[in-house]
Amino acid sequence: MIGKSCGVKSVYAILSTLPIGQNITVALDYTSLEGTWAGFEGDLATIISPVDQDTMYIPLNNIRGITVH
Repeated sequence: MIGKSCGVKSVYAILSTLPIGQNITVALDYTSLEGTWAGFEGDLATIISPVDQDTMYIPLNNIRGITVH
């Protein structure tokens, strides 16, 4: 699904089934982010970076794919 969104409802449905602390990779348009699933904050997915433990906030409509590890 390169270049197309899998849909905000689909992204929300997938992420809402994951336990907090699950390792995931989130595909965006031209990059991917790897980290630990930390939950939702409004319309944002929150992921903790494994490198520096910073919280990354990602708008659900920017997510193109999710890989669960």
